[in-house]
Amino acid sequence: MAKDVIENEAKWIWSAGEKDVMKQPNGSRWFRKTFRLEKPSKEDIKRDLMLAVSRFSDRDFHERCYKGEFCCNVKSASVVIAADNAYRLYLNGKFVGEGIDFHDVGSYANVINLLKPGENVIEVLADNWDDSPNPAGLIVAFVIKYTDGRVVTFKTDASWTCATDKSKVFGPVQEFGAFNMGPWRLRSMQKELYPSFSYVASCVGMRPDHMGGGNVRYIHRRLDDKDIYFLSHRDDYLRIIGGAHFRVNGVKSVEWWDPLTGERRELPRWKYAHDGTVEVELELGPNESGFVVFSHGSTGMFKSMFSSIFTTKKSNFRSYGVLAELPDKWKVSFDPAWGGPEGEVEFKTLDDWTKRPEWGIQHYSGIATYRKTVTSKEAPTHISLGDVSNLARVKLNGKDLGSVWCWPWRVAVPEGTWKDGENLLEIEVANLWANRLIGDASLPAEKRLTRTTVNPHKPNDPLRRSGLFGPVRLEKE
Repeated sequence: MAKDVIENEAKWIWSAGEKDVMKQPNGSRWFRKTFRLEKPSKEDIKRDLMLAVSRFSDRDFHERCYKGEFCCNVKSASVVIAADNAYRLYLNGKFVGEGIDFHDVGSYANVINLLKPGENVIEVLADNWDDSPNPAGLIVAFVIKYTDGRVVTFKTDASWTCATDKSKVFGPVQEFGAFNMGPWRLRSMQKELYPSFSYVASCVGMRPDHMGGGNVRYIHRRLDDKDIYFLSHRDDYLRIIGGAHFRVNGVKSVEWWDPLTGERRELPRWKYAHDGTVEVELELGPNESGFVVFSHGSTGMFKSMFSSIFTTKKSNFRSYGVLAELPDKWKVSFDPAWGGPEGEVEFKTLDDWTKRPEWGIQHYSGIATYRKTVTSKEAPTHISLGDVSNLARVKLNGKDLGSVWCWPWRVAVPEGTWKDGENLLEIEVANLWANRLIGDASLPAEKRLTRTTVNPHKPNDPLRRSGLFGPVRLEKE
């Protein structure tokens, strides 16, 4: 739907001024579109709160549903975007994605969780590179589908506003032309040549190969006596907890294979559903992936095909008790060779580096080490970091416990590593290099620490969230 809108309805736009599309001034522009979404009814809130409790364990999500702050009457929301030369897309202040080169048309199909009832804001930071006037343009299509079948579209046109700086007053834009206009002359986006298996199956009345809550993609392979499903959760914010259905038969056992740790463990809670599929209780965190592996036994298992009782009361999910939540006041050291301050810096709270007063920390790109001496009467089996941008390595008493770069941001503590009394915990956190590129863009060439053939960043670009955010906890399984 969004592809059709960008091709047939959206217009290339840029800031008002020079009329010739080939002679637009260089520099960055902020583009903005504000729109409103209707508030959900009490029935919508009640329905989606029940859905949230049954499928999601995210407490913030539950609170939003309870307060009516979640757009539960919206079924889907997608964005398609292109810019000459580059863009960074935000929805209600949350980063959605970025792209370089107008030929690379960006498509974002799952932004529903960033919407809210009432006023919403689409913002795009677009860049026009080069040292002299040249072609510049932005084209966007945003499509929202409601559960009752209604469709609402927002596309770039004269109703958008623009500013050279986000903090300044936004003014009018000018329209240039349609999706395929010169100098870009973009062709219609290629339609899907090979329909998905799910689509073909639905056409002949076959059950889907996999069904479950949330935005999950999957691949199904068969190897010897096993059916192997690789599941990939595409949501950045929510956890999924609930039953997932798989079109397999003759199941003897079900396992979860963790691609990060190589661990294999049994999933004891599964059953044959009334539609002939196998239902397995699963938990998937934000952007988590893994393998669900079905091993097959004799055909005698078919006698349980229509059972609605799970095979055991045991849980498929691991639970972690909190032994201690580590207090604030961490000592953090940065590398001075990459612009960080000399010596250790005290973080009274686990702040975002970009919110610190020190310029060198705001624009730091590299590794910083958090240190704290911790104690616990009981030895933990795991250490949870809470939240990190962008990856971390954990050391306990000098022993490397491993690296983490995604949810659940947890490392195991091997037996014998924890000592009675004081223990030294070190967490090395690394971020991306965009913040230093942005900082270097404001410095003369001889003072810059980074070098790249093309630096798409400007001094006033928004900095990327970086650091350790916690809460850091000592846990026992």
